[in-house]
Amino acid sequence: MKLFRKITAAAAACLLSAALCFTAGADVNPEAALEAYSITLAQPEIKNEDTSWFTFKKPTDLNNDGIPELIVSQLTQRPVIYSWYNGAVRIVYQGNGDGAIAEYYPEAGVFIEFSGRMDSYMVRCCRFDGQKVTVLCSYTYEGEPVSPSGQDYLFEHGEVTFYKGSPNSGEEISRRRYKNLLRRNTKGEPGIPLPSTSYKNTEDNRLAYIYNRVAVPVEAEQ
Repeated sequence: MKLFRKITAAAAACLLSAALCFTAGADVNPEAALEAYSITLAQPEIKNEDTSWFTFKKPTDLNNDGIPELIVSQLTQRPVIYSWYNGAVRIVYQGNGDGAIAEYYPEAGVFIEFSGRMDSYMVRCCRFDGQKVTVLCSYTYEGEPVSPSGQDYLFEHGEVTFYKGSPNSGEEISRRRYKNLLRRNTKGEPGIPLPSTSYKNTEDNRLAYIYNRVAVPVEAEQ
């Protein structure tokens, strides 16, 4: 658990230092969001000279409100979710190191983050309401990495501990209660795997994958 405390502390510090906010017009619409995301990605704090520090995924509407979210990964593979709300781009979620948003349930506004290193791993089930993210339930385990599959994201491997909320501040619960929390919050909706492809933060890629304006192939990386 010491590993996760260190990761969370680092994430909080990074969130404070990277809290970029770009205000735009009063109208909230997908086109305005995409324009603002492109501006955000072009900022010096994100756009490194060799474009290897930050990659991004194609904007995805995580909670089915008509406004796509932007998921950016840092060099340490720490996922950061940007959202457009009330005419501005804001960071709404800072994930853990060596983490990734694995799956989402758009009707329920729920997504799953998988993260870990050094034989310690964590899965968090989070709800995004369009303004903020709440950790609903989570689990940690020791051992070899296991890729979650299926709606419940449960497996019989290693030492697994379940929580209501986050491991650092949540209540330890049973496996059965965890499953019930997950099912109740996803409302039986099948999860959608988030595409694993991330794109280098170049001008061509921003045009292609943010604006969908370029039809020719562009450089991408997994």
